[in-house]
Amino acid sequence: MKFINKFLNVVWLLFKRILNRSNRNKIILVFILGFVTRVFVNNVYNVNVFLDYLDQISLIYYLFFSLFIIIIHEFVDYFHINLFPSLSII
Repeated sequence: MKFINKFLNVVWLLFKRILNRSNRNKIILVFILGFVTRVFVNNVYNVNVFLDYLDQISLIYYLFFSLFIIIIHEFVDYFHINLFPSLSII
């Protein structure tokens, strides 16, 4: 029982450290824009970027998102953006 409590305590501390406010904002921004652009690419170009990953549109999509993730990381850290400033539950 003591081992389980210690393990859960370590997991909880790691969870709090990884999912800090800055990282939560980055996850939300990347997920929302990724979902919207994936639906857009699927409807406009009729390419499923998940299945047709060697298609030219898919390669451009993944290149865009690799750059977007780096930009979001720097942007959120530099400007200290808070999407949910009053959310103190998590």
